[in-house]
Amino acid sequence: PEDSLTRYQYRLYIRQEIYTPADLEAEDINKISRPYAGFMGFDNALVVFKKKRLFDYHLYFGWSGPQSLAENFQNAFHTTGAVDSRVASWERQIANAPHVNAYFTYIREWKLEPNPFSVHMSLRPKAAFGTRDVYGQYGMSFQFGRRDDFETTSAYGQYGPDREWYFSVDVTYRLVLHDATFEGSFAGDRSTLTREVYNNLFLYDFGLVHRRNRNVYKLGYHYHLAKRPNVDPHLYMQFSFTRFF
Repeated sequence: PEDSLTRYQYRLYIRQEIYTPADLEAEDINKISRPYAGFMGFDNALVVFKKKRLFDYHLYFGWSGPQSLAENFQNAFHTTGAVDSRVASWERQIANAPHVNAYFTYIREWKLEPNPFSVHMSLRPKAAFGTRDVYGQYGMSFQFGRRDDFETTSAYGQYGPDREWYFSVDVTYRLVLHDATFEGSFAGDRSTLTREVYNNLFLYDFGLVHRRNRNVYKLGYHYHLAKRPNVDPHLYMQFSFTRFF
């Protein structure tokens, strides 16, 4: 049948996350926009592909605080790899705590125009629950250019025989109920400096992707609105390279 299961994928990631306030030299805690926070852990993902549908289940085991080694890694980079760089104090960072989080994403896609300049649209609701994140979000994505079908495109981590060149635009609304990088674990920890976050968050993401043979190159531009008062929007660029074996 058209909507029968096609295949499963298991993915394992080792993640280290580093978060610092904008002003690394601020000493007045009232002027610190957000607490220092570090996370390290193992992200297990099971991806189920159907015809034009994708179910993505993540289970994340990790820990926060100094035991995540985020402070060590960042300070080592700034003292050895960056000339005249400011070294963060990491005072009163989010405390040591174990974390378990579950994430579920559903993607439904439609092809609006075929190649050589195709247009794809997808809806992407997502939910997160655990000691690390609690939120629900709803996103919409558009992709323009030469792109393979749902089952073989690099947009969903798949390998295909054809070259791809496409541009993506993602718009997402997120309702945030808890963010441990600002508020500490709601299960309880010894964090002495925390900040409340906005419940409503908007994320805008743009990407340019090229797949050639077994190599995938992606250039991304991300603009995420401020998570709390007196904090600038989160703006960053990303370059990634993936090799299929």
